[in-house]
Amino acid sequence: MSDGQNTKKYDFDSIGEPVEVVLSAVKPLAEGFEHPFGIKTPLEIGHGEDSFLQMHYSIAKQVSDNFRNMIATNHGERKCLTDFGANLLPLAFDLTTENADKVAARRIKKTTEKYMPFIHLVAFEPFREEPMPQYLAKSGVRITYSVPTLGLENQIIEVVIYSGA
Repeated sequence: MSDGQNTKKYDFDSIGEPVEVVLSAVKPLAEGFEHPFGIKTPLEIGHGEDSFLQMHYSIAKQVSDNFRNMIATNHGERKCLTDFGANLLPLAFDLTTENADKVAARRIKKTTEKYMPFIHLVAFEPFREEPMPQYLAKSGVRITYSVPTLGLENQIIEVVIYSGA
């Protein structure tokens, strides 16, 4: 424990480089090329300006990709974030029943509020594809959402869940 004589107190504003310095260090791309926002999933080999992997050059597509991946993730699949994702796999055989639909919608809302609170959920539509073999379920959810801060309205993602008993 310190006696207070040798302690220092720092203001967070005095740490790091100013934004202007960081931005001035960013090298402009060749004319006609844009800066990527992130890696496109599922992973694909890139070509042209993409380099090694295909990239997203639209923030709307990157948000959609991240949101779809979060909804498709089940609890325990993400290291150090064991509650990340909507955890829909346990509901795969029961989706389109009223009880399972309510549980799925609550899970999607909870994970979205925690990990992507800038997304406004608009509509939830579960579906099941028939016919499937007796011990295989192909079901999923279609979600309509908006991102008001980006001016994105009525965006739709679809997550398909395959499950075998």
